[in-house]
Amino acid sequence: MKSGATWMNAESLNLSTSSGATSAYVTRPHEPVSAAVILIQEYWGINEHIRDLAGRYAKEGYLCIAPDLYRGRVAADSKEASALMQALPIEDGMEIIRKAMDATEETYQIKNFAITGYCMGGT
Repeated sequence: MKSGATWMNAESLNLSTSSGATSAYVTRPHEPVSAAVILIQEYWGINEHIRDLAGRYAKEGYLCIAPDLYRGRVAADSKEASALMQALPIEDGMEIIRKAMDATEETYQIKNFAITGYCMGGT
């Protein structure tokens, strides 16, 4: 990928799962891309830091999609973050990630994926 690409926009992609609706935060560069990075959130949720990281991937030339595992909730403090993380069934989280990949392939014609995460999403 071309380093230093400019990203065109950030948008929301709606996802439907067996446990209900959620969304994913998407950033993409101006140039057509053939690969996407799935960015798994920290235990805080899809906050400003995750949106910033998604923008950085787009600036490097990748479509970046951050599935919202908490369905719109963002923790205000570590106690709430811990409770949200503990309440997330692993099967639900995995389904949301799979649905995000499916929607990315269908919406953006992307077939090549990498996945990364931080905190809850990486350890």
